[in-house]
Amino acid sequence: MLIKFVAAKKIQVPHAYYYYTRSYKQKENMKAVVIGESSGASMETVMAVYPRHKAIVEKYIERDEVIGIGPFGDSGRGNMAIFKTRAAAEQWVKEDPFILDGLVKSFVISDWNDTML
Repeated sequence: MLIKFVAAKKIQVPHAYYYYTRSYKQKENMKAVVIGESSGASMETVMAVYPRHKAIVEKYIERDEVIGIGPFGDSGRGNMAIFKTRAAAEQWVKEDPFILDGLVKSFVISDWNDTML
């Protein structure tokens, strides 16, 4: 059965309408999350790099590209940053001194379908 779009978001088949709007909202709400694993660097090493890291964080805040960023609560186990777009997350990992200087030993960028923010 061919589904025909009658108007903006109205279509012939009610159950298909739900699928269409849900799919539309998924793309609209998609965020990117960077999860990093700590290298186990000393607090002294972290604090030496922190001013450069903070400058990058502030740049992304000013551009309104980051939603949240910080370490996990279980001391030194890793960190997470949530970005409004995957492009911002990909650029972040190319600029963040914690990553570039090896304080984050590995990271992953994952798309996140946010339904609340």
